[in-house]
Amino acid sequence: MKRVLPVMMLSACLVLVAQVPALAWTVAVVDSNDGDGLHTTLAVSNSDKTYVAYVRTGSDDLWWALWKGTSWKKTQVAGAGTTSTCYGSDNGGRMAAGFAPDGTARIISTCEQSSSKGSAILWTYRDTGANAWVTQKIGSAPPSDKQICVNNQIWTIDLAFDPDTGYPSIVYTTTGTLGVYWLHWTGSAWQNDPLAVLGDANHGCTPTGPSASIAFASDGAPAIAWVQGDWIGPLKYSKYSDASSSWSTGQVGTLTDAHDPSLAFSSDGIARIAFTRGLSPSYVALARKSGTSWKLSRPDPGSGGSPSLAFSGTLARIAYDGPNGVLKYAAYDGASWTLTTLDSTDIPAQYPCLDLTSTGAPRISFLDVAHKDVRWARN
Repeated sequence: MKRVLPVMMLSACLVLVAQVPALAWTVAVVDSNDGDGLHTTLAVSNSDKTYVAYVRTGSDDLWWALWKGTSWKKTQVAGAGTTSTCYGSDNGGRMAAGFAPDGTARIISTCEQSSSKGSAILWTYRDTGANAWVTQKIGSAPPSDKQICVNNQIWTIDLAFDPDTGYPSIVYTTTGTLGVYWLHWTGSAWQNDPLAVLGDANHGCTPTGPSASIAFASDGAPAIAWVQGDWIGPLKYSKYSDASSSWSTGQVGTLTDAHDPSLAFSSDGIARIAFTRGLSPSYVALARKSGTSWKLSRPDPGSGGSPSLAFSGTLARIAYDGPNGVLKYAAYDGASWTLTTLDSTDIPAQYPCLDLTSTGAPRISFLDVAHKDVRWARN
């Protein structure tokens, strides 16, 4: 887990595209509770097992589902159906999940705090020593005086692990301060550093904000792709330097109509950003770093949005919402894109999340908005 402004010419106009049916794909239900929130996240473990996390709307209930080969084993790993200290929004909290280099699962989720009407960041993991799941509050959105109904919600959140230390790094964005923040584990404590704070914004009761995605480069440095602005705007790329303890930031092209970035590095160390471009209609674009500049392309000539990017070696894979919200998948073979429609128009997908197995097989989680089901797709 959407959106006509000036558009620059993309090199994708010259890329061959093949449209194919979803013959080898399976799309099925993970959970059919009508209270499932809009946002899901999927992670493939080091042993190629598929897990999906999701929350229940209006509560602090966090679920972790494991695919057993024929069915899902679903475990409530946080929350008790309460709303006393932390509760989900009407659409469910934002979240991300992944596996640390040691193979242990980590889940970040967000929830609204009834006391301050702000958003908290929750860190959920399995304590192997105690053989139990543990949830800790590790941060919250800084306060803002500009919002009326919700005091600075967290708009997007993403998670990555340092390949050298295994320490987690989180990027999150806020609606009231229009901020982009880097929350990371130092080895002894969580440290929260602002990357960019654009200023207070008064959204009333319909908050939006910047969006961001985090990944680690081949040299072990964290990098963040983010949108400068209130939901839509210029696309930025920041990379951290341990030597200077600071971020260097540049703009991706001259576009001003980006949102929903998804950052990933291919096996040859090249950064790419899949993102949504434009409004009504919007479409999926891909930026590839080339030296100090970026090359833009358009995998799908049709409309789409909310991309999730991953790599099979050096070959890009993108899951995204197509026309009318249908789930689509784009696979690059080094010369052309193959586009696959995975679900029919009666099952609109919301915020797809993509991960790959060790052999490059795709796994995608999403919310079926029409039926309020958490679903997944596999090939």
